[in-house]
This record gives sequence, structure tokens and C-alpha cells, in this order.
Amino acid sequence: MKDGRVIEQIVSNHIPIERLSYSKKVKGWRAERYGIEQARTIWRTAVENYDRYLATIPDYGGHDPLHKGHEER
Repeated sequence: MKDGRVIEQIVSNHIPIERLSYSKKVKGWRAERYGIEQARTIWRTAVENYDRYLATIPDYGGHDPLHKGHEER
């Protein structure tokens, strides 16, 4: 598991989830469906999961054999 500094650097070198094209629509839908407070909690969890996922991608220095193109050594 990577420490927080490494994950922060990986995340800062990647497209922030808020800038993805569908992000605004999804946030609005979630607020309508779950209410503002629960929607914020869900969004925060999604961002945290996305950041942890980025740290596993081989292109960002991660090592996860489930990612396509990864070859076992």
C-alpha cells in the first residue's frame, strides 16, 4: 500500500474527478435522489475510492495484475 504522499502525487498528476465531463450531472442527480448531505458523503467516498484506484494503475507506478496490459514478471 502506498503512503498518503505518493497517492497525493499520483492524484495530482491525473484528471481530477470533478473535471470529468459527467461529474456535474452525476452530482445533481445524486443530490436529488439522496439529499444534499448524503450526496456529499457518497461523493467524498467516490473520490477517495477513485484516488486509491489511481494508485494501483501501473501507468502511475502501481502494481495490480488485474489491469489490462500488465505482465507478470
